[in-house]
Amino acid sequence: MSKMKRILMKGMNHIMLDCDTATYLITRSEFDKLNCVKRMQLKMHLAGCKYCRRFAEQSKYISEQLNKIRDPQTQKLSVCLSDKQKKKISTAIENQVDNA
Repeated sequence: MSKMKRILMKGMNHIMLDCDTATYLITRSEFDKLNCVKRMQLKMHLAGCKYCRRFAEQSKYISEQLNKIRDPQTQKLSVCLSDKQKKKISTAIENQVDNA
């Protein structure tokens, strides 16, 4: 490998994110503002990774739904599930895991 190619590859490794880092930044961006470099790296990764784009959409949707049920005065979630609802959710999750 030529010296120039090694330099370019090293530079690309600093620019391109892996999926683990991208999902971390997606989650973090919901709570904190990312710096310019991280935002650009994330945008580049999302442009080429359909899985992380899907994760970003799902994460945004979940946050929006949680914000809808948050008590505006206390900022706490204002929903309680019955034992029957909890069991139904638990069973659905177990079925999904078993079928995966």
